[in-house]
Amino acid sequence: WKVSLRNFVYKFRIDGKEDTTMELHLFRAGSLEIALRKTEQGVSLSGIFDKKISRGMLSQSAPLLTLTAERLSDGETVKVVSDDGFADASIVINGNRGVITLGGNEKLPGVTVTVLMQAQPEISRVTFRTVLHSENKEYTLTECDHPMLWFDVKDSVKFLSPYGCGEAMDSDSAMFGHGYRSAQDYPSYGASFQYMAAWDEAKNRCLYYGIHDPVPAAKKFHFVREVNAPTMHVKASQPLTEIDKGCNGQTLFGECVWQLTDGDWYDATLLYREWMEKNALWMPAMENGERTDLSWLKDIDVWLLVHIDGEDFADEIIQAAKDMGDVKVAVHLYLWHNAPFDNDYPHYFPEKPTVRRELKKLQDAGIRVMPYINGRLWDTHDKGTEDWQYSSVAYPKACKGRDGKAFNESYSSKEANGEHVVLSVMCPSTALWQEKVKSIVDKLVNDIGFDGVYMDQIAAAKPQLCCDRTHEHLPGGGTWW
Repeated sequence: WKVSLRNFVYKFRIDGKEDTTMELHLFRAGSLEIALRKTEQGVSLSGIFDKKISRGMLSQSAPLLTLTAERLSDGETVKVVSDDGFADASIVINGNRGVITLGGNEKLPGVTVTVLMQAQPEISRVTFRTVLHSENKEYTLTECDHPMLWFDVKDSVKFLSPYGCGEAMDSDSAMFGHGYRSAQDYPSYGASFQYMAAWDEAKNRCLYYGIHDPVPAAKKFHFVREVNAPTMHVKASQPLTEIDKGCNGQTLFGECVWQLTDGDWYDATLLYREWMEKNALWMPAMENGERTDLSWLKDIDVWLLVHIDGEDFADEIIQAAKDMGDVKVAVHLYLWHNAPFDNDYPHYFPEKPTVRRELKKLQDAGIRVMPYINGRLWDTHDKGTEDWQYSSVAYPKACKGRDGKAFNESYSSKEANGEHVVLSVMCPSTALWQEKVKSIVDKLVNDIGFDGVYMDQIAAAKPQLCCDRTHEHLPGGGTWW
């Protein structure tokens, strides 16, 4: 590191002769310094240095990104990494800007990867934008990484996983000593936000890794440590668009952000929150940092999850609320419809005959009620064991793979004949499905009188990469989900 800090480009010498096959480039942003190594095979991440505490965070070279493609004729998969096989590679740094170019890979001829870097020294931040260019008609590009963040594992180093509401994890625990590999879809319960982080508790220093994508596009978030490896990495990869044809170059959605800061996962979260509140298109209307809609949600102390069993269910809930004392209660209501759970979706109506009466009792007692529906699935046998409207109405607007087959799922629910219920994932870009969900919610709120509606799976189950060209989106990944 002392050498790299003194020199903008360091060319190695072997036996007193300059080795022109390898160069080390340093990209600076305040306290954050990133070393990039160029060889005859490509470009790798060679080191990360924190100037504030004069400490390295990565002690060995590692790939910067991977790119995956499939041959259209037979589905053969090809994966290339940034430091292997790229004969035409370059790194150009000019002040606060830098460009990494990767090309000339025999596995994927006609494909070039360009990574644009921008330094913000005042906040020790580097942003990356990745651009793919393809003149290859034989292969379609299917998935590409944003630049991977590698770091050394040690007892004091922790990292943040985006699973659920977030999990702080040890980088060097016994479990990870045996290796670990996780890939979670965003948006889903597996990855509910677009950032990760690594921090050293002994030094109170944190390296933030975020994807600032305001729309946002579907992604996967990974954290990986190989068996007994001294390093691990976190990354976001993006499923690509137009995956049914070749020459599908594109720019990855959003920008990848690395930023050094004091603190830990909480401070990383504040960085993401600051960006999100200013830029995310999914944010609701805000006033003085507070939501301006559904204000009653903030006042609920206790949520009760209730499965209706019988005609009279309100009195028991009201009594339970009284027993808890001076608290505000809301009910998440299941099985308010006649069809069994996870069956005959999306045909919920008519509701059970006493639902309106019992709902009024609950609301008169000051209890809010929110019913369950599924916002993603249509039963392939949607009237008992009969295919009523699925094939004629739903199938054309269901998510489909490149083979034209719908993405179907089964859970524990069964049909009357004992077979598992088969549910088809509907494409959320289609007017048919948008209007269907809208009409269900409209009836529940404006006719029956519920206080809100819980639409399951939309942000919990993974996006399916629909390839139906008749739908209102390009095939594959993108922002349409």
